[in-house]
Amino acid sequence: MLKEQLPRQLDHAAVSWPGVRIRRDRIDKSGRITLRHRTRLHHIGIGKAHRGKHVIVLVDGLDIKVLSTGGELFPQGRSWAQA
Repeated sequence: MLKEQLPRQLDHAAVSWPGVRIRRDRIDKSGRITLRHRTRLHHIGIGKAHRGKHVIVLVDGLDIKVLSTGGELFPQGRSWAQA
């Protein structure tokens, strides 16, 4: 699973996956995170139940994985495919 592939201390220098961007973010009060792709902002809905949580976002083009700081993968929702 993806959790085993991540190092314990997620450091930009420690991870070298070509083409993958790693971001640390916090889910806003409306339950979304914001990503910029090709100069456009995309608001990725995670869910209001998760607002305020800190997350790790792995971005490879339009392939987006959102993980909790504990390494658990958030389920991919319908709004992600529209981003």
